[in-house]
Amino acid sequence: MPDQLADHLPEGRAWMAKRVAGTHMRALVGGAAAPFGLARNLVDQLDVELNIEQTDALIQAWETSVGLPSPCVSIADKTLADRRADVIARLRRTPVVTKAQFEALGRELTGLDVRVEPGANIETFPLSFPLFFSADGGRFTLYVYVTGHQSPHFVYDFPVPLGLYRNPLLECIFQDITPANVRLVFVYD
Repeated sequence: MPDQLADHLPEGRAWMAKRVAGTHMRALVGGAAAPFGLARNLVDQLDVELNIEQTDALIQAWETSVGLPSPCVSIADKTLADRRADVIARLRRTPVVTKAQFEALGRELTGLDVRVEPGANIETFPLSFPLFFSADGGRFTLYVYVTGHQSPHFVYDFPVPLGLYRNPLLECIFQDITPANVRLVFVYD
């Protein structure tokens, strides 16, 4: 590091000894270069920590920057590699904007058949059962139909599905990625 600092010092009579070992000028240059070496090491360490695939000390700052932990994703009892993977997944997340993307995400999360319908298709004529109504005519509503789950049920058949099955992870993640002005209605068949 002293040689690098000496390269930036001017040439001339006063600076001639900047490269001569054992001189006061060389000792002064070496002493002045030490903090630069420390700063360089800290910059190198920061470079490692700013890379999510290598971070260790800044993992909590990374998690906070992407909204973790969230009600959907807990960080308790996870290894450092798992925590890094959660952050990377959040960084790679693209806004889900199409019906097909919602349905693909739902299938990936649950392994169940997930179908998404805009509220305007459900809440306008011709109506079908079960009937759903909202003040905006379904303009800002998405209906998420989840089928294929196994849940306790009655021994008798009813025309309307009855049950208490819910998928909190699916609901949480869908609420998390849906714009704030959109209402989600989950229908479990």
